Amino acid sequence: KLISLLAGFFFAIHPYIIQNSLHIHYDGAVFAFFSTWYLFLAYQKIINHQNRWQDHLPLATIFFFALFVKYDPALMMLFIVIVFSLIKWIPFLKKLLISTTISSFLFFGLFYLYNAAFNHTEAFLLPFAWINQVVSGKLIAFVTNTPSLSLWANNYYLLIRFLSWLTIPFILLAIYTFLIIFREKNLKKAPGILFLSLWFFTFCIAYLALGWSGDFPRYFAPAMTPLFMLIAVVVRRHITQFKKQVTSKTLTLVFILASSIIFLLEKADYLFSDRITGWIPYLQIPFFGLIVLGTFLIVLAITNRSKRILLITLLILLSVNFYQFTTQYLHDLKSNYSLTNFYGYGGYREAGNFLKNEIGDENAIVLTFDPVAYYWKGKFLDYNLFGPLSKRDNTIIINYLQDDKIAAIALPKIYSDELAALSQNYGLNYQKLLAEKFKNHRNFGGQKGIDVYY
Repeated sequence: KLISLLAGFFFAIHPYIIQNSLHIHYDGAVFAFFSTWYLFLAYQKIINHQNRWQDHLPLATIFFFALFVKYDPALMMLFIVIVFSLIKWIPFLKKLLISTTISSFLFFGLFYLYNAAFNHTEAFLLPFAWINQVVSGKLIAFVTNTPSLSLWANNYYLLIRFLSWLTIPFILLAIYTFLIIFREKNLKKAPGILFLSLWFFTFCIAYLALGWSGDFPRYFAPAMTPLFMLIAVVVRRHITQFKKQVTSKTLTLVFILASSIIFLLEKADYLFSDRITGWIPYLQIPFFGLIVLGTFLIVLAITNRSKRILLITLLILLSVNFYQFTTQYLHDLKSNYSLTNFYGYGGYREAGNFLKNEIGDENAIVLTFDPVAYYWKGKFLDYNLFGPLSKRDNTIIINYLQDDKIAAIALPKIYSDELAALSQNYGLNYQKLLAEKFKNHRNFGGQKGIDVYY
C-alpha cells in the first residue's frame, strides 16, 4: 500500500505527464489507465497461476476497449504479458492468445461496420498501413544505408523532448532507482521488478527506436506507471531499511539544502523557469551536462559503503524533485504559455473561440501559436516555428504579412514586441501594418494574455 501511495504521489505532482495528457491529448491519459489496469491484472493472474477462462475474460474485455483507444500501445502491452508469461508461467499463454484473438476479431468486425456505416471502408486498413509504414520505413532506411544522421534525427528529437518533459531532477531520481536495482540482487531477481522493467522499457524502446508517434511525450504515458512504481519500491525500501542511520536533525538539514538549491537555481533563471529544456538546440549541452554531473554524484554515493550517504542522496533527490515541481507550477501560473495554465490564465481559449466566431472562414490564415490554434481550429501560421531561436527562415512570416495573406494576428504581447523588432530587419513597419490592415483589436487575458488584431 505504501508503495502504491508513493507511486501515486509521484504521478500526482508531475505537471507534464498529467497536464499534457488531459489538455489536448486525451489518448495519453486514457491509455495510461488501460495499460495500468490490464498489465497489473495480468501480472496478478500469472504470479498466482490463475488460468481459468473466467480469469481471461476481464483481460480480453480490457484489451477490446484498449484497441479502440490506440492500437499500437495495445499490441505492446499484449507483448509484455506474453514475454512475462514465457519467463514465469508458460501455461498461461494458450488461453491468453485464444481469448485475445477472439477479442481482436470482435474489435475488427465492429471497426469495419463503423467505417462502412460512414462510407469510409478504406479507413479499416489505416491502422495496419500506419504500422507497416512506420516499421518498414525504418527497416528500409536501415537496409539501404540511409545516412545515420537522417535515420536517427527524429528519434533523437523524440528522446530529448521526452527527457525534457520528465525534468532533470526526475531523470536523476530514475537513474538512482535503476542503479540500486542493478546493484541489489534480491531486487533484480524479484518478479515484480522484472515485470515493471519489461513494461517500462518495452514502451520506451519501441517509441524511441522506431520514432513511432511524432514528438509528443504523451505517447510515453503508459510507461510512466511502471517508472513511478519502480522509484516507489526503491524509496520505500531504503527509507525503511536506513531510517535509523539518519537523525531528524540531518533530515532538516537535507530539507533546507534541497530548498536552497531550488531557490538559487530558480532565482538564477537557469533550471526551473523553462530555461534549460533539452528540445531547445543551444540548451542541450547544459541539459545533458547537468544529467551527467548528477549521475556521477549518484554513482559516487551508491558505490560508497555508508548507508547514511546513500540515504541522504536519496532524500536530496526526492526533495529537489518535489520542490522543482512546486516551483514549476508557480512559474507556470505567471507564464504566457505553459501547459498548466493552458485553459485559463493566458486567454488562449477565449481568443481562439473569438477568432472562430469573428473570422468564421476556416480557410483564413491566422498568425498565432498552437494553444490558440487548438481552439481556432482553422488554418494558421505557427509563430513559434519561426522564432529567433529557430534556424528556420523568418522571411515566411514577413512574406505572409507583406502579401496580405494573414486574416488575423493572435499573439501575446511578448511575441508581438519580438515580431515588431524582427520585422525591422526586413524593412517592414509592423506597427504601421497593424494600423493599416488590422484596424480592430481585442485583448484576452490582460497584460500577459493574447492580443488579437483582425
